[in-house]
Amino acid sequence: MSRYFDESDLAELDRIHHLFHMKELQGSPRKDRYPRLKALSTLELGVLGILFGMPDTGPAGIASMLRVSRSTVTGAIDRLESKGYLERRINPEDRRSFRLALTDEGKLAQDEHVASEREFYLRLLGLMSSREETRTFIALAKKIAERL
Repeated sequence: MSRYFDESDLAELDRIHHLFHMKELQGSPRKDRYPRLKALSTLELGVLGILFGMPDTGPAGIASMLRVSRSTVTGAIDRLESKGYLERRINPEDRRSFRLALTDEGKLAQDEHVASEREFYLRLLGLMSSREETRTFIALAKKIAERL
């Protein structure tokens, strides 16, 4: 890990972090347009996204992709099922196991999540003052995401 920073950089990052939280606490106007998202945690949104893109993924695969324990995923699946966003179906090829399937409501929640993220990205990129600044921002964000 590099040490190309000092205490003032940590303090500034802390200030930025708190600004993000304050904005979130003030409430995002997006949440009013996407009511299904209000009742979903980040973990639950991750489960829906995986099942939407890879419908045959089981709890172990979801846990691996989200880097959480299988019991954590099982809890999220239970909550999503009780909210009506997914259902367990007996696996016709192996009746001892089940498959997970998004309900129509689950698909709508995933659609809202994708639309909400796109709206956020457009707002974020709209803050950039030039194409060069946009490219720099994306390159830095990618670098951070890949190294975390």
